[in-house]
Amino acid sequence: MTAPTDPAHQPASVHLHRFPKDLPRRAFQGIPGIACSPAGTLWATWYGGGVDEGPDNYILLANRPQNTNGWTQPWLIVQPTHPKVRTFDPTLWLDPLKRLWLFWAQVHCNLETEKRQIWDGRAGVWGIYCDKPDTHPNQWSAPGRLCDGIMMNKPTLDADHNWLLPCTLWDIPPYHADIAEHQRGPTVAISSDKGATAQMQNIANLPDRTYDEHSIIPLPDGRWVMWARSNTQTATVSYSSDRGRTWTPGSHCNIPCPNTRFFVGRLQSGALLLISHRPTDAKAHAQQAPWPGRSHLTAWVSDDQGKTWLGGLLLDERWPVSYPDADQAPNGTIHVIYDYDRQGDKQIMLASITEKQIRTGSPVTNPTVVNTP
Repeated sequence: MTAPTDPAHQPASVHLHRFPKDLPRRAFQGIPGIACSPAGTLWATWYGGGVDEGPDNYILLANRPQNTNGWTQPWLIVQPTHPKVRTFDPTLWLDPLKRLWLFWAQVHCNLETEKRQIWDGRAGVWGIYCDKPDTHPNQWSAPGRLCDGIMMNKPTLDADHNWLLPCTLWDIPPYHADIAEHQRGPTVAISSDKGATAQMQNIANLPDRTYDEHSIIPLPDGRWVMWARSNTQTATVSYSSDRGRTWTPGSHCNIPCPNTRFFVGRLQSGALLLISHRPTDAKAHAQQAPWPGRSHLTAWVSDDQGKTWLGGLLLDERWPVSYPDADQAPNGTIHVIYDYDRQGDKQIMLASITEKQIRTGSPVTNPTVVNTP
């Protein structure tokens, strides 16, 4: 007998300039991503729907056209066609052809034993792209599935311009019959055909793992470094010298990480940018137990490939702020997006800074609100 088709393998619906009538109310929203297209248009994505993470989730996209100060309301919606499929963890990225990609994950939440139906053991990385985001923003490709897994952070490029997708198969129940134990964990999926497909490599063995949410950064010496989320106070790190076939034993590193996503990327200057949470005084923030909680979102730079981090520019001291993503505009401005109070104020926030501000500790102008339902 032929096995039934997995609903999570069916393309989601992409709605332009209209909200479907059956779209769940956004009592919850967050987990944003950002990109800047060549002419200076800013793009923001996040997901929401329902009261928490689950099958009511859907993807939203808005933009801020160049030479304007205001964001549009969300006008592109990615919504599953099956009521038990979840779309979540969107990522924006401008590829070498200057196409704007919107990636997301899909899972089949058909497990009645799960209290929070967020994961099916396999998932899948999906994407659509816009060839000319500055001049033809309404023209998008059909959805395509690149590989199994989830990708929370932006792809990067190797020396040959292959795409390096930081994908993972969470090592948490439920486990999928088609996914072996040695496949569960953070890895890199390599695409040599401009995003048509991606081949997952071997996983890295990292301590104190949780949802991974890792980044892959090529280094000048030819190695690839993986920085990942952990369930302790610091992130973990591993290196590969053979294109992801093997990874060094993982260890904790000097990136603060209160069990949440952080951002690492390379700036135009060649320095690395880190956005994470600065450790805070426990007495001053007693409500944030355990240390340090999702507050004091801060930016650092590194001139030595992550061995040391300089600056420490405070972006937002409130609690709870989380899940930063960043992109650098052609004029050098660094745009940092993050969420605030996912089930309260439900704000998607933007802070725009420069590398000089990070290095000198210059004050940050007040962050602006991208969207509130």
